[in-house]
Amino acid sequence: MTTGGNEALGSLIHDLNSKCASLKTAIGLLRSASPEEIGEILALMKQQASGIAEDIASFEASVKGK
Repeated sequence: MTTGGNEALGSLIHDLNSKCASLKTAIGLLRSASPEEIGEILALMKQQASGIAEDIASFEASVKGK
């Protein structure tokens, strides 16, 4: 993999780790959340999961484009 590829992979890993950390935190919050908070937390989780899928698709497209 080229230096640019290594940077792209490093960036992907950083983004995925960050989003996974947010998901783990959200899961922990669900246990003591009110019904209103649960809706907000689930929306955040959906957003982070969508972001993970987008990050992977973007990385995959950049790898295929080279």
